[in-house]
Amino acid sequence: MRTDHDLDYAAEKWLWAPVHASLAAHLKTARGRAGESGAPGSAITISRQAGVPADAIATELGTLLQAREPKNSPSWTVFDRQLMDQVLREHHLPESLAPFLSEGHRSVIRCLMDELLGMIPPTWEIAPKIAETVLRLAAAGHVILIGHGAGYITSVLPRVFRVRLVGSRARRVERLQQTQALDPEAAAAALDREDRSRARFIKANFNVDVDDAQLYHLVLNTDSFPVPEAAQVIAEAAGKYFQRAGGQHGDPGSGPAQVGRTA
Repeated sequence: MRTDHDLDYAAEKWLWAPVHASLAAHLKTARGRAGESGAPGSAITISRQAGVPADAIATELGTLLQAREPKNSPSWTVFDRQLMDQVLREHHLPESLAPFLSEGHRSVIRCLMDELLGMIPPTWEIAPKIAETVLRLAAAGHVILIGHGAGYITSVLPRVFRVRLVGSRARRVERLQQTQALDPEAAAAALDREDRSRARFIKANFNVDVDDAQLYHLVLNTDSFPVPEAAQVIAEAAGKYFQRAGGQHGDPGSGPAQVGRTA
């Protein structure tokens, strides 16, 4: 079944083809550099549907992972919005670009118009910078990277555990109502808008489907677990994965473990 973001993307597919080719070549080079930077550290990426408590789970997860580290080990750090701040610093970009480094999607035509008007760089100039920063952080290790295609970008690194957080639409709408003080109709509209925007961002930049379970090692239904338990499940699974990974490629193999079921 084709989703709305599949149909939106299909209308511009021929325009995005050269963008995908350019980004793929850049990613190949950047991944190669990351792989040559010495023994890779351990990292976790979290992809999430709108309305799931990803930030809270990531924070709890970082605390659990840190408690298992030897004394004086580097601290586990969560990067979500902070990831874009890091991109700005590393690539010497003006802070005014921060709103445009989100997971929002711009069409090819909009990107070209913005570039011609000197407003903001097109997505095919911004995405490689995000990828370089994500790869450097993941290779260094002790990071939890939320969103921005981090799971796909780091897919060739051997010690990156990739997670997808999902939940029922009803529970996610309810959570948005609570966290953003919205009425049910506004919360539902915001949830759909955010899910579509993230899906388009991933499809346009990396030509993959964010809902493809085969991209992840673990798909976890947040309806089934409160935040502390969800973090515990991820910590246990990631710990076992890191033990097995050694110097091997971090391929999910036959697919992810799927914990809980979405309604």
